[in-house]
Amino acid sequence: AGLNNPAYQWQISNDNGNSFTNISNATILNYAAAGLPIGNYKFRLVSQEAANLNSAFCKFFSNVINLTVTPFVVDAGTDKSFCSDTAVITNLQATGGTNYSWSSAALLNNASIANPTARLPTTTKFYVTVSDNNGCSNVDSVTIFVKPFPALVSSGNSSICADSTLSLSVAGATTYSWSPANLVSNASSANPNFTGTQSAELYVTGTTNGCSKKDTLNIIVKPLPQLQT
Repeated sequence: AGLNNPAYQWQISNDNGNSFTNISNATILNYAAAGLPIGNYKFRLVSQEAANLNSAFCKFFSNVINLTVTPFVVDAGTDKSFCSDTAVITNLQATGGTNYSWSSAALLNNASIANPTARLPTTTKFYVTVSDNNGCSNVDSVTIFVKPFPALVSSGNSSICADSTLSLSVAGATTYSWSPANLVSNASSANPNFTGTQSAELYVTGTTNGCSKKDTLNIIVKPLPQLQT
C-alpha cells in the first residue's frame, strides 16, 4: 500500500541478518528459493516506486523470513555378503523418512516398506528412494553379495603301500588348507605329498572370495609283506 507503481527485489542474508544482498532476477512477489546449500538463511522483500529503483532512499522492507536447510539423510543399510549355491533370503532395512520405494521390486515381498524381504539368486544392488511428508527425498543403495562355494575337486580316496609316495591334488578354489598339516608336505599347496606312515583321514578346505568348501580323503597305507628266507 502507498506505492503507485511498485517494483520488488528479494534479498538474502547469509550472516544472520547483518547484511542483505539482492537475489538476481528475484523481482516478483512470489520467489522460489531453490538449490540452497545446507545452512541458515534470512530473506526479505524490498519494495519502492519503480521510478526510484536507483535511489537508496524510499525503500520499504518486509518482515524477515528465516529459512533453515538441513540434510535429508537416507540410509539403505549395510552391504551384506552370503556364500550360497542357492537363492538367498534376507531382510533389507532403510531409514530416514516416511515413504519408501525400492528398485528390483520383483525380488522383494514389498517394495514400498522400509524393511522388505529379498530373495535373490545372484549379487544384486538395490536402490531405495525415501521421502518425507515435507516433500524432501533422497536415494541410497545397498548391495547384497551372493558368492557361490568353490567347486572343489580332489584326488579322492587312495591307497598306497608303505614306504611309497602318494601325490595328492585338489582344484577349483583359490587357496587351500590341508589338515592334519603334519601329514602332508605342504599344507597350503594344491599338490602336496602324503607324508604319513599310517592310514589317515585328510581334510582339504578350498576358499575363493571368502567362501570355503571342505572335502575328505581317506588314505589307506598297506603294510609291506614280511618275507622270510
